[in-house]
Amino acid sequence: MKEIDKPIIGDIFKFIKLEQEMPKLMEKKELMHSSCPTLIIAGEKDIFFPANRLNKVAREIYQI
Repeated sequence: MKEIDKPIIGDIFKFIKLEQEMPKLMEKKELMHSSCPTLIIAGEKDIFFPANRLNKVAREIYQI
């Protein structure tokens, strides 16, 4: 880290509150009635969000 950046980084951690928890997960019924744009990110080899499963569920929820 450059010396010029140290005070800036220090101020960030002094005056900015960082999120400590994950955002609330929406349930299927909430998503079905939501009108806000939704970004879905999945990976072909992702063990948590596999693309083939996520695509199927997203199509069911959003009827696409």
